Amino acid sequence: MDAEDAIYDRGRGPEIRGTRITVYNVMDHHLAGKSTAWIAQFYGISEIATHAAVDYIDAHLGELMPKYDRDLRWARTGNPPHIQALFAESHQTLMRLKENVDRQQKAQNAATTG
Repeated sequence: MDAEDAIYDRGRGPEIRGTRITVYNVMDHHLAGKSTAWIAQFYGISEIATHAAVDYIDAHLGELMPKYDRDLRWARTGNPPHIQALFAESHQTLMRLKENVDRQQKAQNAATTG
């Protein structure tokens, strides 16, 4: 299995075929000096798949590093304010929907028991 056959992109970044493990997941450990055997055991995948991911990383490092660095920064600093605002708005919408469902259930219960 070579890197180009084992790694593909379903839209969330290159990942190991047959898994949801991205090459960015493997990069964390590869760049930290972990062995392919260790990485394979950690993720529960074959060493062949792990070697393919490492080969892909080594061959495409220049393309992968900008997103990898951005993701690391995001992990350290959390969501930017505009994303936090979207989450808050979404949560408020969810709470309004929940209140409506609760109100409907109470009305339905009152109608069946009253």
